[in-house]
Amino acid sequence: MGQIAQETTYASPENQDARELILTIRSNAERVNNASRERSEFVSELIERSRRVGGEISELREQSRGAQDNLRVTANAADKIINEVQSIVELMDQTMQGIAQLDEQIGAFEARFLEVQSVSKTIIDVADRTNILSINAMIEAARAGEHGRGFQVVANEVRELAGATGDSAEIISSRLSSLLQDAAQMSQGCASLRKLTVSGTETGKSNLDALRQVHENVLVSARDADVAGEVSGDHIEKFAGLIDGMERLRDDTKAAIDGSANNIGLTVKLEKCIDHLC
Repeated sequence: MGQIAQETTYASPENQDARELILTIRSNAERVNNASRERSEFVSELIERSRRVGGEISELREQSRGAQDNLRVTANAADKIINEVQSIVELMDQTMQGIAQLDEQIGAFEARFLEVQSVSKTIIDVADRTNILSINAMIEAARAGEHGRGFQVVANEVRELAGATGDSAEIISSRLSSLLQDAAQMSQGCASLRKLTVSGTETGKSNLDALRQVHENVLVSARDADVAGEVSGDHIEKFAGLIDGMERLRDDTKAAIDGSANNIGLTVKLEKCIDHLC
């Protein structure tokens, strides 16, 4: 009887092996539980970060769309400005042609004025000579006395006509001189205006080339923004799929945590059962 009581006091080798097996299972279950908890925390943090990144990508996509709209507006405005500058450059080219024609006309007028002035000087010389001749004729008629009285009247008329002709010719010459001065000033003004027009046309053409380059750059940027929008859309979809996968992984990890916790509880129960059997 004493031996039997002593044998029931100590665990049998089979029970001892079972106890060690249970302890091993519990240890493995605890490691699985701890690892699963760490993985669950890591996955949860990764999901949160992925959502933030996805939100930032969505925000960038909206900004990209806004940039696309702004770039399209800018491209349209640049196109309008290009058309306006092109019209101005064409108008300046036409203006320069008109100035050249006006300068030619002014030069032609100057040549004609010089011809008329030359004729006026000739008329003045002829009038002076005629006046001298008429004075000489009057002197000779006075010497002739009664016989030269009729000739004296004619000579006097010739002198008066020569004087009037000379006065008119001098007035014409004076006015022609004034007109020539005005024409010279107009020609200088045309030259200055032509110089300014040429400079303005060159500047306009340079600005037009720059605007066209800007317009092309804006169009390229708009196309790049379109591509960036499409790429960001693909990334958003990929992140959504990634987040779904990580959420499933988190759910599986929670299931592993629960399962390992249950296994730990079972090992405790088994250990108690073995203790009762000993």
